[in-house]
Amino acid sequence: METVALDGGGLRSDLLRALDQLVRWLDGPSAPAVAAILAERRRRPDLVEALYAQVFDANGTRFTRTVIDHYAERGHIESRLVTPVVVDIGEALVIKHQIDTGTLPDAETLAAIVDQAILPALGIAPPDEGTSP
Repeated sequence: METVALDGGGLRSDLLRALDQLVRWLDGPSAPAVAAILAERRRRPDLVEALYAQVFDANGTRFTRTVIDHYAERGHIESRLVTPVVVDIGEALVIKHQIDTGTLPDAETLAAIVDQAILPALGIAPPDEGTSP
């Protein structure tokens, strides 16, 4: 479910692809069922625990975490910058966009999330303005 294919095209392109994969998943049939289970966290923590253990953890980690870990393991990102907050930035901003607008982010918004939030948090300067995603 949350496996990201790293194409070696670079950190930015891999992050963009990971967020696009998240958007496609959110637009699919599984997302509403997962959201319903997560909404029951207080009443049924056992269901949420099972969801994480049997679905999320069993199928890899979060979308951008997979990418960030890959590049950190190869020395392209300082490991001290790979924190729980930093690895959640992409997914959090995608979800916030959806909550605020009622729509999933488009390619331009995903590029802004990568360039203005994730890359700077990882100590990497975003590309020049003229660079396309």
